[in-house]
Amino acid sequence: MAMNRRRNPPGKLEQEVHFLCSRYRIDPRKEFGQHFVIDERVMNDLLSAAQIFPSDHIIEIGPGIGTLTVRILKATPHVTGIETDTRFQPILEKIH
Repeated sequence: MAMNRRRNPPGKLEQEVHFLCSRYRIDPRKEFGQHFVIDERVMNDLLSAAQIFPSDHIIEIGPGIGTLTVRILKATPHVTGIETDTRFQPILEKIH
């Protein structure tokens, strides 16, 4: 008997990641070790563990499509992203 696996509908973060990747025709590159967080619980855990204060200056290495970046900016306006993959430049330039 085949088991029918039901997956929860995609959450807001997963939809955001798929939209950005589709719009800018971006796939994560294995050779760069790129991964995009699509689980909102994981994203919240990352932000909680970082314990970011408004006076903190965050240096984000490899911001990629910026989903973590925009959430960090809600905690502090002082964020510097360092990204070597130029495919992400059009996305990152729109983040304020």
